[in-house]
Amino acid sequence: MKIVKRFSEIYTQEKRQENALDFNDLEHFALEILKVDYIRQDVKSKYKHIFVDEYQDINAVQESIISLLSNDNVFMVGDVKQSIYGFRGSNPDNFLNKKNTYTAIDE
Repeated sequence: MKIVKRFSEIYTQEKRQENALDFNDLEHFALEILKVDYIRQDVKSKYKHIFVDEYQDINAVQESIISLLSNDNVFMVGDVKQSIYGFRGSNPDNFLNKKNTYTAIDE
């Protein structure tokens, strides 16, 4: 565990020196920015629909971002049998939970 912690410290320091961000940073910074009410409302107002493909592969941060931006206007596609990003925190239960909370629309 010491090796992982030390790597993380060095990696973070190197990114700061290079004024660089990785994808994980972008996700977390987006989430923090969207927690500011007036920013979130401004961003939400720009999107009529939100489409998410491979929903089974989203992680908790991405789920939070989608939830913050949603106005019941999210279209999700996924297949839990095809989940491949567990190593980066994806959780196919996110998709299953959505499936179980939505009810069928009778026509």
